[in-house]
Amino acid sequence: MKKLALLFVFTIMIMNCKSTSAVDNYVNYEAQRNVKGTWMVTNVEYPNSNYIQINLLDIASSNCFKNSTWNFISNNNKGSITFPNNCSQNRDITWYINNDGQMVLKILGSESSRKTDTGYVLDYIPVNSDKFILRDKVSVASNTVEFSLTFERL
Repeated sequence: MKKLALLFVFTIMIMNCKSTSAVDNYVNYEAQRNVKGTWMVTNVEYPNSNYIQINLLDIASSNCFKNSTWNFISNNNKGSITFPNNCSQNRDITWYINNDGQMVLKILGSESSRKTDTGYVLDYIPVNSDKFILRDKVSVASNTVEFSLTFERL
């Protein structure tokens, strides 16, 4: 019985992990210049977002991301996230946009970006010079759903 329970827990852990894959490391400098500056998340979308909250980027619930302020510095690929109403700890980030149209994002803790070996690869969708969307998938109750963060320039 213990083996069956252990197998069940192991299976659940594997199903909740996002697969790792090779990421294009070639930087799209033009896209990075377009993102440079201060932005606010004006919309967080995913199926049933009116009824359930999910944890995004392993740092905060989805409602905490709305009205968060993101600062992107393109010349050194650093930045920061400031959450409204102290709903989560503010975070430093490193980021770049690759030639595949993906933003590669690392959320930093007390360690440097070189020592942080995990991150996120989000689809970068430019709408216009003052708006873009980041899109990714997250596991919710054994289902994979797509979420999007809409950014508007401040």
